[in-house]
Amino acid sequence: MKLNGTSLPSGEGKRGEAAGPDPEVAAKATRRRFTAAYKLSVVEKADACET
Repeated sequence: MKLNGTSLPSGEGKRGEAAGPDPEVAAKATRRRFTAAYKLSVVEKADACET
């Protein structure tokens, strides 16, 4: 592949070949579950706010 007269290494500049996560979406999302201790810490932090 040439771009402005310069050659690119093979594979560079091609779409769809990135080494990222699979773009396919799962059929059903999974719900997140938070512990009571985590929820309490969020409420305590919110109560500590002044505004």
